[in-house]
Amino acid sequence: MKTYKLLIASAVLAFQGLANASILDPDTIVIPTVNEYAKDLSTLDIKFTMPDGFKPVKLDDYFGLQYYKPWPGRADVANWGYSMILESNDEQGALLYPIIVPDKPIITFGDQMESELRHMNPGTKDITPLLTFVTEDDMSGYANADTAVIYSFDIKGPVLGKYSHIIGILLRKYAHQSMFLKIALSDEGLKNKDEYIKALLGSLKYGNYNSEKMVERERVIAPDCDLKFPHPQQYGSILPSFEYYINGKQKCNEKRYIYNPKRREKKTIDVEK
Repeated sequence: MKTYKLLIASAVLAFQGLANASILDPDTIVIPTVNEYAKDLSTLDIKFTMPDGFKPVKLDDYFGLQYYKPWPGRADVANWGYSMILESNDEQGALLYPIIVPDKPIITFGDQMESELRHMNPGTKDITPLLTFVTEDDMSGYANADTAVIYSFDIKGPVLGKYSHIIGILLRKYAHQSMFLKIALSDEGLKNKDEYIKALLGSLKYGNYNSEKMVERERVIAPDCDLKFPHPQQYGSILPSFEYYINGKQKCNEKRYIYNPKRREKKTIDVEK
């Protein structure tokens, strides 16, 4: 497998204050084959099944969605990397699976989802109206997750040069790796979006094993920083306020950033148990 650097970790993700990114070592991220990705998921109690009618896209590097820059002079951003893409045989859509690091699983992608939608909807303070939450007694149709969050937007930089319509799906299950998924569609593929959603959700299935390690990680996630929005931050900016971090209120992830607004230096400290 080819080792590659997750360039967005030190640039975009750091700028967005995404503490989850701090647990990724950019020198150890790899481009997996389908079988390797499935194996990695299995170590996280998630079963992957190759969906019918799709084929893997050969990637030489991670893939990052390029969002339209909402402010003059600001570079396009990639909010998260995707290390496996499956394209439909009729080439009308693609399923995007996120980078995962089996020994450093990520409990929640709430920050990333909020940042993503606020980039796509400048001036939006609360992304909740843009989201569809699914929490049912029987979640077998949603990969056996506890909660599925579904939303959509269009991008200026098409995926694989041809897919501009994006459906985001965040799967959240207690004490398990969250899956920050995407479906990229053409105009024609958008007409059959439900079939693509069904294919993506049908390719994954969470187990019910709660490891001690994951339960401990779950314990430090504050509800206000999970799937309840808006997350505490400075509403005039994508970035959380310096004061918010300095006052020690950030508990969204296993780590939190502490900034010195005068020297612009950063360090990470463990959230108190």
